[in-house]
Amino acid sequence: MSTLNYADKIALGGQYASAVYAGSVKVWPLLVPTDIVGCVIWLDASKLTMADGAAVSAWPNLGSGPQPTIFGSPAPVLRKGANGLNGLPVVRITATQGRVRFTGTGVDKDYTLIYVGRKWSLRAGRVVTASILAANTPNILWGFWSDRFECAYVEGWMTPDTVVTATTQWRLYSGDTTATGTARLFSNGVQIRSHPTPPAAKGLNGTLNICGHDNTSTEDADCEIAELVLYNRKLSDAERQQVESYLRTKWNAISLFKPTDLGSNLVSWFDAANASSIMLSGSGVLAWTSSGGSVAMGLQQITDAYRPRYSATDKVVSFAEGQVFSVSNSPASFDAIWVGKPLSSATANWRTLLRGGASGGHNVIIEPSTSRFGTYYAGYAQAGVAIQSPTNMTSNNTPAPYVASASATHSPPYEPFYSFDNNAATYSHSANPLSTVAYWIQIDLGSPRRVVQYVYQPRPDGATAVPYQQWYSWSLAGSNDAANWTTVDIVPSVPDFAYSERRAYICDIVATFRYWRWTVTVGTGYDPAYAAAAALELYDGLTWDGVRGIGCVRSADAMSPIMSRDGGPMVGCNGTAYPAGGAALASFGGFYGPPPSQAWGEVNEIIFLPYNLEGARQMVEGYLAWKWGLQSLLPASHPHKLVAP
Repeated sequence: MSTLNYADKIALGGQYASAVYAGSVKVWPLLVPTDIVGCVIWLDASKLTMADGAAVSAWPNLGSGPQPTIFGSPAPVLRKGANGLNGLPVVRITATQGRVRFTGTGVDKDYTLIYVGRKWSLRAGRVVTASILAANTPNILWGFWSDRFECAYVEGWMTPDTVVTATTQWRLYSGDTTATGTARLFSNGVQIRSHPTPPAAKGLNGTLNICGHDNTSTEDADCEIAELVLYNRKLSDAERQQVESYLRTKWNAISLFKPTDLGSNLVSWFDAANASSIMLSGSGVLAWTSSGGSVAMGLQQITDAYRPRYSATDKVVSFAEGQVFSVSNSPASFDAIWVGKPLSSATANWRTLLRGGASGGHNVIIEPSTSRFGTYYAGYAQAGVAIQSPTNMTSNNTPAPYVASASATHSPPYEPFYSFDNNAATYSHSANPLSTVAYWIQIDLGSPRRVVQYVYQPRPDGATAVPYQQWYSWSLAGSNDAANWTTVDIVPSVPDFAYSERRAYICDIVATFRYWRWTVTVGTGYDPAYAAAAALELYDGLTWDGVRGIGCVRSADAMSPIMSRDGGPMVGCNGTAYPAGGAALASFGGFYGPPPSQAWGEVNEIIFLPYNLEGARQMVEGYLAWKWGLQSLLPASHPHKLVAP
């Protein structure tokens, strides 16, 4: 029976939405924007009934505010069917053609704006913005601006203002602010930007533009709008999420970001899930072709014995010892983000993913004995994460909880804490010559900390070429009770230091301890030799056992590389810069030289971007994490931890 017999109601956002009964079955309709209090503007392209390609001379506002004015000739057009979104119509605006403008809405500094839209070409311009008028100039934009997206401006750029070149993919953007609060931008329901509202900000000032920021041709864009809603107050997070859920369900616009959405900012994209990109020959992969990008990078192995293997079931290209791709058309600088699984730590050789030519450069290495993640040029360069030891000590037990101590200390001012005060002019000093008794210096961190590498700087004395009291042979040990010690590094001898030189040392064993003790057995630079240290610093570092994860390296000719793991912060590698002229990649998945060696392991996907494109890096990390089921690895602060891009 289809007759509606009686009605019920439920509170939604402070208002009532009706439920009806069809016979004995209660039916709840989808929430619509006007079910939430304060809906001033509601433009819904799916309500328009004209034919595909017909002019949209009027677009009815379903909210409580005024009707929009449409400028420009010819008018915008309706796109339906396959030209629409998820089978529903959308309104297309072509630059100066048919801009949509609202005035006199009454919406000022407190509001929430939510819309589903996109740029249908990468023409620079604003998509949704306040009207900038000669007499009153609020400067506000949401989502798209110039040749960028994922950005917002509310009398100032929202932060972090990372530059992400615009995509033509559909986006669900939400923005809100108040007169005294913080403006926020949400992309697909995830907050990605924020900014304190300036006291003098004018808010929307009763205006809103689609395409451009006024009724002339200033900063207009090629764009399409499916639906747009504006409220005259900042919705609660629960209310905003209700509207976002309504739009997401209706338009089905939120799908996995594709690397090709980056347009010219995609350099090359190698995807093992795309079986058509894998060319098999003999016992393995002859070539792996790019699935898109602006540079025709090539991965090839013409020698059958050296070819990596491919599994269409696991969607992975795997490298064993002796298997490697040669690389052609490598750019001079890039960001590379990948999903892969290195060989286990039992492997006796270095694990090499990217390798420059014989002159060095662009190396990504994992050292197998401790799975240390870094680069190599003229020595291994560990990717550091965070300093674990103090650099602000003013006495042997200040600040708490740190405590510096030594076996025996030379008369003041040479106390142990001077090695942890971040002052290269002060230093600790042993009481006795090392030929008489070994000397140790120790730091209590107050709690266990993981250490991958450390830094030592000798006494800064410019009287001779060799610093006075330089350490020559020593060991580093850790303990959790200051009684039972585990040696994590042994340095049998070192070349002479230069004046004010600092050197980093990689631990033989990556370990976590509360107490850390250096024991110096031999010194040089003075006779008799003592032991002095202007600086001692303990560092954590990126490590990578034989598990699947997300890696990233930012690499450029004549620059020091920086790296990250699983969407974490980009950190520097403690080593020298790559040499000039050695930038191009020579091999992928192993060492460059014949015969190939130092194989990486398994690679599912690797994407090359232009150098230092931070916003795009996070987009790609989110894409890879959600595609390969690794989103749990992303840190809580990552913009795509909860929702795929």
